[in-house]
Amino acid sequence: MGHFDTIVVGVGGMGSAACYQLARRGKTVLGIEAHTIAHDRGSSHGQTRLIRRAYFESSDYIPLLNRSYELWRQIEEESKTQLFVQNGLLMIGNPERGGEAIRGTLESAKAYQIPVERLSPAALRERFPRFSAAPDDIGAFEKGAGFLWVERAVEAHARRARELGAEIREGCQVLNLVASGNEVVVETDQGSHSGGSVVITAGPWSSQILADPELPLSVHRVVQCWFESSLTEIPCFAFDHPPHFLYGFPALPGLGLKAALHQPGPAVNDPGRVDRAIHAEDTEPLAALLHQRLPSVPNPVSRATTCLYTMTPDGHFIVDKHRIFPNTYFATGFSGHGFKFASVMGEILADLAISGETHLPIDFLRANRF
Repeated sequence: MGHFDTIVVGVGGMGSAACYQLARRGKTVLGIEAHTIAHDRGSSHGQTRLIRRAYFESSDYIPLLNRSYELWRQIEEESKTQLFVQNGLLMIGNPERGGEAIRGTLESAKAYQIPVERLSPAALRERFPRFSAAPDDIGAFEKGAGFLWVERAVEAHARRARELGAEIREGCQVLNLVASGNEVVVETDQGSHSGGSVVITAGPWSSQILADPELPLSVHRVVQCWFESSLTEIPCFAFDHPPHFLYGFPALPGLGLKAALHQPGPAVNDPGRVDRAIHAEDTEPLAALLHQRLPSVPNPVSRATTCLYTMTPDGHFIVDKHRIFPNTYFATGFSGHGFKFASVMGEILADLAISGETHLPIDFLRANRF
């Protein structure tokens, strides 16, 4: 049985960053991944994810985002790989018609002095004529926002972790966790290993691995769609028109323009058995909404794929210590808006695994709020 300073269970967005941060500090690390690095079975795939600082979900996230930006640049430099494209984010909506996302964006920008331009309806139409907005819609443009290359980011963290001495095993299934004094034994289908600490970042499989029925997690199927388009020069975009929150990215060479609805779809009982076929009801409403807002984008979807949201009741993450196992920490319930935090979550989890605490403000993410 091998012994490691820390064992990381799940090497996706958060787990790969944790492996990297731990290895960077000279710790012996074992990362266990049930699939392959940057696989498409969970939540960390689909080429692109938004990254922004004016956070409407809660301004409590902004200190974490500030550090996340720094750490994305760090791993870019070390891996010599572009991961963050800063092409701006345009949000369109009207706070007077229920646009809570655009309201929260403007409020958090003001509170934290984040550069966000508020555009009047006339200025919005003049500056961004490609977008079809309602006559009374306003715009909020965050120049420092943009997108992350998802698979590329997971691969960069994992590759750099290995270069720094981490061992990462792919295609390895965790069967059980067993407390052994102040350590934890992780039993897998390829043998057992003990860790002075354990980090669990298992995404949609978190409930199965954590085995804690008190954690209120649910997994949902979501569909991402791509369209043939030549709109390469537009910024990332989001339409805050309740009940829909439609977001997307400029057309990328060879990939097309990607768009999705930020809302959990049907609940999934077993993340290993997801309906990954694409149905008309998955794509037609999204295509119609997108064509209404970006008329130059053709209606038919050229490609689509499924993704999984692991949701909490309040839509905020859970980052905490396991109630039963010693020196075991977890991050889960990212609720469809977590990937931009992967770099800083790696640092937070490394802090916890090494010392049991972190200087970064995560008390609002503790499990005891439920």
